[in-house]
Amino acid sequence: RLMGLGLAVFATAYFLLVVTTVLPWFRGGVETHYVSYLSQYGKTAGEVIETMLTRPGLLLGDLLTARTLLYALCVVLPLGFVPLLSPGRLAVGLPIFSLLCLNELTQGDVYPRHHFHAPLVPIVVWAAAAGLGSACRFCSRLRPREQAAADWMSHFVLTSALATGLLFSIGPSGRQFWDAGSDYYWRRLYIPGKRAEMFARIEGKIPLNSCVASTDFVHPRFTHHQRSYDYSDYPRAVNDNKPGAPPDTDYIVIDTQHRYSTIKRPDQVPEYRDHLADWELWPDTTEGYFIVLERNWEERGKTSE
Repeated sequence: RLMGLGLAVFATAYFLLVVTTVLPWFRGGVETHYVSYLSQYGKTAGEVIETMLTRPGLLLGDLLTARTLLYALCVVLPLGFVPLLSPGRLAVGLPIFSLLCLNELTQGDVYPRHHFHAPLVPIVVWAAAAGLGSACRFCSRLRPREQAAADWMSHFVLTSALATGLLFSIGPSGRQFWDAGSDYYWRRLYIPGKRAEMFARIEGKIPLNSCVASTDFVHPRFTHHQRSYDYSDYPRAVNDNKPGAPPDTDYIVIDTQHRYSTIKRPDQVPEYRDHLADWELWPDTTEGYFIVLERNWEERGKTSE
């Protein structure tokens, strides 16, 4: 118990030190971007912690919601609620669980599919392993043979995992993977379609020594360029804490067909719409799948002068 308490105190102190001091020091005083996921509590890590401590009503109001209950069910239901039988071990994941409930980035999907949820998984499985022993001992009082009780509980957890996987998983064990009408249909996600064909028409034409701002899904394809910026509605430190393309951007690439795309036409790109002379629109060779804008540095220099 003393070792566990000491580890909890050390881990908390280490976390606060890294978030409030170490990471900002390496980033030249800029707050770690994780703080922006809790923007409802403040703009800095210190403000977020202070708000949570001094305004518990606001914190509890955000935690005690139907979405939190549904998320909790998604965490323990696949293991037949057995983790609840080891509350001490399950409580280890409570801080992570609470932050995930408050994280603005993960609130769009109530199911724990985001990679931010990954640290919680081993804790839940660990609690289930211990909880299974408690469940077996309880069932042995109802059944004459302890081994039969253990077999029954093990099968119960297994079938719970299989059933929830069948209904909710987006992998090969889930129905959505095989359903042609689903957004997670395997042919739609894993077989190169027309978007991939259209993207190949522009990818090689953008020089590797250029700075590229691109939307989600195609953004990773430009990580080997001089700079690769995520073009989105989120404010970025590299863009003076504003959304959009940073000042040194040479190219903007918009994927008009991805799931979260809100831009379908060139006149919907703010940089092109508001500063028409600064950008050159590439002729569309992708049948409207992609919009490519190239910075007109000469014209921008004349405007600055």
